[in-house]
Amino acid sequence: MKVYGQSTKESYRSDIEDSLKHKTVYKNYEYFDDHSYGTSSKMGFYLEAKDGKKLLYLFQEDGPRDKETLTKLLEWRRSGDSDEIGHKGGGNKRNIYGFHSDKTVIFMKVDDTNILKCETKPNKLYNLSVSDIDEESFRGLADTSEYINTPDTFNIDDLPRWYSDTYEKIKNESGIEPNYLIRMELSEIPEEYSNVDSWNEYINQVRAKQYDIPIYFKNEVLSMNDYKKCDTIDTIDLVGFNDPNKINEMRVSLYIHRETKYFYMKEDEKFVNVKDPGDSINNSESLCKWGEIRMFITAKQYFNEELKKYNDRNPNKLKAETFYGIYLIINGKLTNYLPVEGDALGSGKNNKISDGDCGNTNRFRMIIIPDKETCQNSKLFDSLIQTCEIKALSGFLDKSPWKKIIKYSMDIFKGKTITKTEKPTPKPKEKKEEVTPGGVYLVYLGGGLFKYGCVEEYKNMNGRLNNHSCKSIENVKKFCDKEIKLNKYVPLYKKKTSHPKGDEEKIRKVLEENKSDKIALFECERSTNKVREYFRCDDFDYINDYICSLLNCVLESS
Repeated sequence: MKVYGQSTKESYRSDIEDSLKHKTVYKNYEYFDDHSYGTSSKMGFYLEAKDGKKLLYLFQEDGPRDKETLTKLLEWRRSGDSDEIGHKGGGNKRNIYGFHSDKTVIFMKVDDTNILKCETKPNKLYNLSVSDIDEESFRGLADTSEYINTPDTFNIDDLPRWYSDTYEKIKNESGIEPNYLIRMELSEIPEEYSNVDSWNEYINQVRAKQYDIPIYFKNEVLSMNDYKKCDTIDTIDLVGFNDPNKINEMRVSLYIHRETKYFYMKEDEKFVNVKDPGDSINNSESLCKWGEIRMFITAKQYFNEELKKYNDRNPNKLKAETFYGIYLIINGKLTNYLPVEGDALGSGKNNKISDGDCGNTNRFRMIIIPDKETCQNSKLFDSLIQTCEIKALSGFLDKSPWKKIIKYSMDIFKGKTITKTEKPTPKPKEKKEEVTPGGVYLVYLGGGLFKYGCVEEYKNMNGRLNNHSCKSIENVKKFCDKEIKLNKYVPLYKKKTSHPKGDEEKIRKVLEENKSDKIALFECERSTNKVREYFRCDDFDYINDYICSLLNCVLESS
């Protein structure tokens, strides 16, 4: 039997399960966002209920016009040729595999005669991935036409009759030529599509994303027999972009050093190092503009009216503080209708930002907009922003100085200097601070490469592991000299702990004491007395079964 460095079977199972867990609207955003790659001026959503079947159609006027680009829609974490920034790829696959579908077919009408077509069977692939079939057999089956048909060109007369009938039906009823069309044969209907209240919430979440292109919706499951249009006229502006009475609108430029990747902000004609405000430079030749930070307070009346629109017929009514935070605009589009996760601005109840009536307001907004030219360089973009899977969940790179960038931006908004040395906060004498649990982990990155490590705060665990996933292809090549096709991580061991550094050291000792001839540890480049947190082992079961059981014993009292 062949030995594989990475399990394709495990990858399919994990990726499909992860995709199914994402919010329905976030997955649909991936399709709606793609209008900017072509020349579409209209888009549509049609859920057909016919003869007991539930068929979901997503359509627009233009889409990928070659086999290579269309193929990448069926490949995890790969993207086609694009000049858009933060474009990791794979988001559309989250949409394609994020629904319980017996068969999903993608069509692109190239001209009056030729159609590009490909298809996949998500339910069947998932069932195969959780079966007892071995890895070699899985690979042999998964790549056959029984499960996936890669793009090919067809004459329109050779396609099933339903294609032409549906094309004309959508065109006549919506006014959109559905040249780029995705058809899903749903075996399960998401609640957002089948429950009236949840559907209203879903539509309002689309409106709150503020697309600049009309999107037409028709849902026969809910007896909605005509198309309803969402466009710029009825978007819901919970950020306050279109508020004519914004308070104290301000724009701050953020710079990055091309070599060191240090971030700088400008004050009094000097460029101040965000990590060390005492370090400033006058010469900007080595710097480039990373992006812009836009700040303002949206007017109370304007925001309340927009919030009322969002909560109208919405079963999960939200409060004003839900929308207090930091928003990202990437490639001219909001990544999400909600602010970046993690309470990045702290509490709006004591932010000391006044709207003129009160001393603290949760209607303060901060929008981060990467510079398209600079951030074409993914290494510069990735120095601050992390986008791995669903763009709606984009956030800050854990190890970046994002907290200081946010703090200094708020200081500038309040009229404070950012170079002033802050007095240390006096420690309470008697009160003992509650320990925030950290965590340790051991993950498999593919190609025989494993990684262990720790996080000081357990809430950062997922972000850290996603970061390892994004770099797995690069690191497998670096440490194992092997080529893998998918960015991936398989978590083998995770544990909360109040002393993560100490437990990380215990993991290292377990590996050193049991390395035998199976585990290859890597020495640090600057010191031969220490090992790196990466190691190689071609026996996955040895690590998963034996080493992980040792870790459970050694760390159980931690």
